[in-house]
Amino acid sequence: MYDQYIELIWFFIGVFVYRTISSILSYSHLTLALQGINKQILKLLGTVAEDVGFIRSLKYRYMADSGMTDEQINEIKEVDGRSFFMWKNSCISHILLNCPKGFKSHLKYHDWKSALNELDRLYEVEGRKKKS
Repeated sequence: MYDQYIELIWFFIGVFVYRTISSILSYSHLTLALQGINKQILKLLGTVAEDVGFIRSLKYRYMADSGMTDEQINEIKEVDGRSFFMWKNSCISHILLNCPKGFKSHLKYHDWKSALNELDRLYEVEGRKKKS
């Protein structure tokens, strides 16, 4: 009785195996792409943070040169420090909130400090790759 349907059964088994392997490969390719994007986002945030720090130091120097008092400069530094702190935390929060659920387990950071630690680790790995 089943002999007449054996080809149909093998066909559906083949379709199932194909779909399963295709899904696994698609997920692994997506994971690799998201990991690469995440690395580039961390590098971009690190570069922006360095540039903002440098620009802020120039700003304070020019403010002092223009005749502003230390008290005025310190007030501005305090406001800048708070806004920069909020910006850093906001960036990491947006990354974590907008990250696909299946990929969140691949992220190795949860705040700005751990993101910078991950960035340092990425630079170390890249440095080792360039040396060899």
